[in-house]
Amino acid sequence: MSVSSTAGDAAAGPVDTTDRVAPQTTLALSIAEGKWLLRHPVLLAGAALGALLSIQPWLAGEPAQDWETQNYLTFLLGWAPLYFAALGTANLAALRERETTTAEMFRSCPTRYNQRTLALLAAGLVPTALAAVLAAIQLRVIAKAGGITVGDRLVRLTPTVVEMALVPATTAAAFACGVALARTVRSRAFGAILAAVATYMFFAGFWLFGWFPAYFVTPYATSLRSLDLGENLTVEERTNTGALGAPIYDIGTGHWSVLVRDVAIVGWHITYLIGLALLLTAYAIWRSGHDRRIRWLLLPGAVLAIGGLALHMATLGGPFAWWELVHGLEGL
Repeated sequence: MSVSSTAGDAAAGPVDTTDRVAPQTTLALSIAEGKWLLRHPVLLAGAALGALLSIQPWLAGEPAQDWETQNYLTFLLGWAPLYFAALGTANLAALRERETTTAEMFRSCPTRYNQRTLALLAAGLVPTALAAVLAAIQLRVIAKAGGITVGDRLVRLTPTVVEMALVPATTAAAFACGVALARTVRSRAFGAILAAVATYMFFAGFWLFGWFPAYFVTPYATSLRSLDLGENLTVEERTNTGALGAPIYDIGTGHWSVLVRDVAIVGWHITYLIGLALLLTAYAIWRSGHDRRIRWLLLPGAVLAIGGLALHMATLGGPFAWWELVHGLEGL
């Protein structure tokens, strides 16, 4: 074999050294990746900072709020550092294999390139489980503080398990995005910059995405919504004890509206995020080499993502009902 052909093989990318990989091998590699992730300083720092922003303020009771829905609208936004860390850690892990440094070492591994990608994606259950534990702790702390005060009737609400599930669902989608990004653009710097910009825009500036279709496809969602009651109120609507505030009249539309909590909004959004994570997983494996098994990820991923989006829109009354939600919350 000539030197030129050897150099050409090295530049072509990872070489498949086996035709068949035992599931136990992939599982063992996934466990090793999971242990590595659990000790990674970026993930640990993101989890610690997220806990500091999301849990610590509630230890002494409910924090003061500037408007009647502030605490409920924002109590999950503090986990943004965890999502950034999940995306960044996944990106770094997927980019460890480089032609100029570690390619020969990875070629001796008894797994193909796509199997190593699959093992890393499966290891994403570690940060997802970590997010679930932290979300459960936050729910416990908020419940111990007496819940969150919402609306001019000062109703105290405790978040539901469905709403708290948004934290691990977003973490899983962020991790899958980090691996998919590494399989598309092999640059650590690009991955870090994109993760920082996306985290800031989607969470610190979540209010910027109150327009169709961005409202439905961005990671964050809230169960609070403004329910349109029409032009005339019935006696039952005026005295509805299930509402979180008194009906408000909008001079611009000539309609009454009232603040309510609709957990189904968050539930369908989580369904969309799970579907998105599966689609990103399939894409990352496809970019790592031909694997017919991605069809088992593409089909459920597409069903969950499209179905979640459609039912999220239906829950709000249609794809353009986001304006009622955003405009109604502005006056509360």
